[in-house]
Amino acid sequence: TVEALVKQWAPLVWLAPNEKYMPGDVSKFLEHDSAVSLDLLFDLPIGNESKNWYLVTNSDIDELITRKESFIHGQNPLNENVPIYAVVSMCKHSPSEMSHKPDQKRPQFKRNPYAPTPKNIFELQPNLRQTINKVEKSIRLIRKKRELEESIKLHDETVHNTDLPSKQSAEDLTVGRRVFINSDEGNGKQNFNSNTDNSIENTPRSEENEEWETITERRHDTERYGDEASHDFPHFHVTYWMFYPYSQGKVMCTIDLGPFGPWPIPLIFGMCLGTKKEFGSHVGDWEHMSLYFRGRKEPDEMYVSAHDAGAFYSYERLTGTFEYHSQETRKGILQQPTFPKTVVTSSNHPVLFAAEGSHGLWTAPGKHKFVRVPRLYDINGFGMPWSTWRNVQIIYENSAQGRSSLQPKWMKFNGRWGNPKTKCHPLKRIGLHICELTDGPTGIPRKKHHFKCKA
Repeated sequence: TVEALVKQWAPLVWLAPNEKYMPGDVSKFLEHDSAVSLDLLFDLPIGNESKNWYLVTNSDIDELITRKESFIHGQNPLNENVPIYAVVSMCKHSPSEMSHKPDQKRPQFKRNPYAPTPKNIFELQPNLRQTINKVEKSIRLIRKKRELEESIKLHDETVHNTDLPSKQSAEDLTVGRRVFINSDEGNGKQNFNSNTDNSIENTPRSEENEEWETITERRHDTERYGDEASHDFPHFHVTYWMFYPYSQGKVMCTIDLGPFGPWPIPLIFGMCLGTKKEFGSHVGDWEHMSLYFRGRKEPDEMYVSAHDAGAFYSYERLTGTFEYHSQETRKGILQQPTFPKTVVTSSNHPVLFAAEGSHGLWTAPGKHKFVRVPRLYDINGFGMPWSTWRNVQIIYENSAQGRSSLQPKWMKFNGRWGNPKTKCHPLKRIGLHICELTDGPTGIPRKKHHFKCKA
């Protein structure tokens, strides 16, 4: 069913190690905010009339930030089942539809080199290098396992299609033999050694491998695909929305120019010779990623959003990973991030990393530059895991399932999920829109889909 697939592929989101502002429940957020427009108060307006409204905190924002127990700091996903909101769009399809081709309207292929971690990131997180090595090792393990299974299959076919030596015992004909491939790097030869164990899964594992081998681990091929042809899996795309009550801006080094306000200046040998100021914070924060299912149990494509940009990935069934194939910038020209090329999965769940403070989603841990001028970075890592599938609230966007009437009321609010901007730059009248506290973001109804159903 759609619900089962949505939960099965919901992401595993790693919050940053020093994260102060956790994800939250929309319903709890609304308990502490009021809809405001032109000094008018309203319960919660809906529809087009609500576009100019703001959801403003009932208490002073500086006071809320100071109080660590306030709702603005969100909820700890280890202690509470913080919801994720999955918006599903069902697609009509015909049996003859070529459903597994990538969308030709996708932006042109663009593969960038990726170097996620500069030297100083390992000083911030001493255990990060070892953790990353474990993740990479797990990927190599799975790929070697796939190659080994193919070799077993090829070897068994060869044995059954040739005459066996007369001295071979009946014990050697045991079904489900295990074959080990020992590669001799010196001469390039491979030696096949047989064993009578029932499955390659019985291979001894070290404690180090056992913990991380679940990443990209897949079920046996016959179990995964054996009955796929006899089922009609749904066609749909789903966007997983994560809500945070507060998004922390970026700290910049500035110099005060009097009536012209503060201007950003570069660091000199890593030191700020001016005044550090935080810009771009806002109440309310919506982050998202999307999956496109085209008639089978695995998604064909994934989209991961980071601020005003995002990347498209294609799913590789053999390795259980998502591979980068293109990216886009939805707004402005300054954001040109370099996205990681591979996304690993853990028991089908895509593994994502939320940036510290701003919560932009990335597909690898490290330090990511997403704005060139001024240079702005996201830092993330293995902090606190958020298993989003434990509380998935599914919302049907169209009437294909006859459930669109079950949408919560807040889904019809078209205004901004936070306070109006304050403490802005003196030159904002001429287009320099830099504020310490920016407008709250628009909600789900005003966001565009990254996937479209085939006509």
